[in-house]
Amino acid sequence: MARQTHCCLFKLIFLYLFSLPIHGRIISFLNTSKLLLDESQSSLSVINPRYLRPQRSLANGSIETRIGRLEMSLEDEKNLRRTQEKRVNDLMASLEELKKMMEKQSVNMQTMREEFHIRFSSLEKNRSPHVRRLEKWLGEIKSWLTDMGKEVKQVSKNSELIQEIFGELAESNVSISNVSKEILALKHSFANLDYKILKKAEDLIRKNEKSNCASGWGGEKCDVMLHDCSEISKFHNTGSGIYTIFLGNTKISVFCNMDINTTGWTVIQRRKDGSVNFENRTYMEYSNGFGNLSGEFWIGNDKLHQMTKKTDYMLRIDLETWDGSKWYALYNSFGVGSAEDGYKLNVSGYSGTAEDSLLGFFTSNGVRFSAIDRDNDGNMYGSCATTTRRGGWWYGKHCGMASLNGIYYNEPFSKGCSGIVWYALRMSCESMKFSEMKIRLKQ
Repeated sequence: MARQTHCCLFKLIFLYLFSLPIHGRIISFLNTSKLLLDESQSSLSVINPRYLRPQRSLANGSIETRIGRLEMSLEDEKNLRRTQEKRVNDLMASLEELKKMMEKQSVNMQTMREEFHIRFSSLEKNRSPHVRRLEKWLGEIKSWLTDMGKEVKQVSKNSELIQEIFGELAESNVSISNVSKEILALKHSFANLDYKILKKAEDLIRKNEKSNCASGWGGEKCDVMLHDCSEISKFHNTGSGIYTIFLGNTKISVFCNMDINTTGWTVIQRRKDGSVNFENRTYMEYSNGFGNLSGEFWIGNDKLHQMTKKTDYMLRIDLETWDGSKWYALYNSFGVGSAEDGYKLNVSGYSGTAEDSLLGFFTSNGVRFSAIDRDNDGNMYGSCATTTRRGGWWYGKHCGMASLNGIYYNEPFSKGCSGIVWYALRMSCESMKFSEMKIRLKQ
């Protein structure tokens, strides 16, 4: 029985060793031999027959346990083998993929090598024409430099001639200066002669048409064919007052303000005490003009058109607030259109201290004149002359920021913006104490 058991055990060991690698077989064989040797020695050491069966039973259990362990080791070895085989397969697959990539890169490198070869060949072919072109340009540059050297020499010679000419011009300037002085003296002589001629003509007018002279400050003033106050101030300025000017062949009386820069300004509007009603005037009244030249008045849109239609005028607006502060707005260009054009306002070029209320977003430039019976403002909510503003003026579709012909209030407060308003001054509808509009020719 023991012999059969040993025989079976050897067969199992042989099969196990055969399934292992060579190194594993040797080690397992040695370990198994040692186990068998130990088993034999342990079985031979038993002498007492009473204990023979229990010892065999124990030996059989030991062998079965070891066989189980060997089987478990065999299974572990198989698992390890499968794992190693899987890793080897994965490695082989990676190597195969790397081989394909290398082959692809090799093809790409070959293609790039061929392209570089083609490009280098093309550059080699094209290099010679470029070199020849550069050599040609260098030759032309050398030729230009040579010509420039010649021109520099010529310029040096010309500069000497120019110096001589400057010397002659300096001598000529002295002569020209003398001639200019003589011309200036002649101009003064002609001016004096013109003044004498005008004076003679004035004397003749006074003798023949004394009844047509207008009364003014300090007596009667008769002006011959002078068209505005700026012309009057050049010949016989006797201070601010009422003078006679000509619009075409028609004589009219105007108030001349001679107190600003000693030049004459023709006053076209004045508000100072509320003695004249401005807010309820009709369109026709604003066209003809109304009021008192010595007090409050509007000169008339027809006269403004006749005065400004052919020549360039400037506009100055003087304002005074109820706290005694004085301000002015100056516009470098001013004109009024015809009646057919609605007396359209043309104004530009602001400067001054009162801020600009005629131009800007709510502009009055290019706007037709409106009155209580003629709505030309284009406001969608009604006529500006009868709602938020009062009096005739150049209102736009937003009623504008200025209205110097509104109601005269004896205080800064104005109902809405119905007073004498210059909104940009203090960004409010404060009513002015005094306003005066005047024009003169551009100098």
